Amino acid sequence: MYHKRHNLYIMLEDEDVDWYWDESEVIEFDRMFNEGATVLELSQHFCRPTVEIALLTIDRDLKGMLGVCQHSN
Repeated sequence: MYHKRHNLYIMLEDEDVDWYWDESEVIEFDRMFNEGATVLELSQHFCRPTVEIALLTIDRDLKGMLGVCQHSN
């Protein structure tokens, strides 16, 4: 649903994000995440900023690829 907005905030407007990942990196990311690697560990391992790790985490979670427990309210 569309809501009229007056003072727009554009998220990630100032971030220089590399949206592309090699498929082998994504598979390795899934494995490491599911084994308990932290965002900082993943960031250091893949030499990427934490914002890119966070975005891939969201993407992979939405696709059901991460072993994240989801609780219904």
